[in-house]
Amino acid sequence: LTLISLTSLLVVRHPLDRLVSLYNNKFIGGVMDTDETWVQVTHFIIANYRQESVDGHKNTVTPEEMVRFIIEDIQAKPKLDWVNRHWQPVWWQCPVCSLNFSVYAKMENVEEDFEVFKTLSNVEDKTEKLGKSISRPKSVDSKEFWSKVDMKYISILAEPF
Repeated sequence: LTLISLTSLLVVRHPLDRLVSLYNNKFIGGVMDTDETWVQVTHFIIANYRQESVDGHKNTVTPEEMVRFIIEDIQAKPKLDWVNRHWQPVWWQCPVCSLNFSVYAKMENVEEDFEVFKTLSNVEDKTEKLGKSISRPKSVDSKEFWSKVDMKYISILAEPF
């Protein structure tokens, strides 16, 4: 069996949606209360990026604060591989462009793309709705998240992606 004969699948999410997922999972999804690393990151972001009082929870990072923190983190790293993997562009994490996947799937339509993968790889379907099992309910959707971030930060953030 060679790598060339294998059917392969790459599932990606839009880079800006990855950041919304990060926000939901690490900053408002309960992890920040139980994981000491994210508690420290949260305190650091609030101490260094909070410009005015915030409606709601004063101990919760806002979308714009998180984005400003990420921008400065990316800009401060002398090497790309030192950037935190949670906001590092996917193409920095692995040689995606040098690999030839059989199926390139998007998280937004993973169920449809997974059907193509199963057909190409001749896999018997013993799964229940794949998208349902891997997607988690979001606390903040993309539209709401990005509406709370100044456009100048979105433009800066888009550059490495």
